[in-house]
Amino acid sequence: MKTKILFDVILNMAATAIPMFALQFIILPQVALKISADLYGQLLTIMAFIYMSTSSFGSVLNNSKLIHYKRYEELKIQGDFNIILVIFQVLNAVIMVLGLLYYGKSLNVLTHMSLVLISSVLLFNTYASVEFRIDLNFKNILMSSIMLFFGYLIGYIMFLFTGYWSLIYLCGFGFNIFYIIKKTNILHEKFSKTPLFRITLKEIVLLLGSGILVSLAAYADKLIIFPLLGGTAVSIYYAATILGKTIALAIGPITSVLLSYLAHMKKF
Repeated sequence: MKTKILFDVILNMAATAIPMFALQFIILPQVALKISADLYGQLLTIMAFIYMSTSSFGSVLNNSKLIHYKRYEELKIQGDFNIILVIFQVLNAVIMVLGLLYYGKSLNVLTHMSLVLISSVLLFNTYASVEFRIDLNFKNILMSSIMLFFGYLIGYIMFLFTGYWSLIYLCGFGFNIFYIIKKTNILHEKFSKTPLFRITLKEIVLLLGSGILVSLAAYADKLIIFPLLGGTAVSIYYAATILGKTIALAIGPITSVLLSYLAHMKKF
């Protein structure tokens, strides 16, 4: 068991590192060379806003499904989570529209629409990957991240021809969602309420409060700097802090694997 857990931690760390390294250290620096420092800072700020919202909703729903799946399995019932996912998607879309009106004033309508779509796909991906964690299938999580990596590369090539940086993320998350839908049954779950709906929703809302605080701690810096000092300042700040923040993310894959295993135990 210990060997299996260690192997899954390594797989999960690789799944996190591959697309993150490609994006942060290869693709985005190349994008920075082709656009102004101010526009690059705006890119970083908007994506921080998207990650803040989607990680709050998606991660909480993912962990809640992981923690409660045994309860639903024992009662032989299915439902609730897809309903909550739709509620979260609507809330996320509203937050995105309001946020883009503030942080993306200079962007055109097409870019605004693509960014709202990006946030919706990312939220779905963050939640839907829970099936891999329930099955303790970290190989599929790694393959999903490799698809994300190839999507980023194709999106970058499209950016070179069109100038739309949002295509990098749209292609990346698009490849990712394609793999997740193909390998999971998440869309085939019943869209219905169960007797556990009220209890589950209450617990998710409580977890969402802590999730928002965690996301704010991770992404609020760019969201504050941009309106105060502008995009150029965000670009400089990002370059100065990227290494430390990247190293700090290494703890995430470890806790993710441990929580996945703990969720399978009747006794901790």
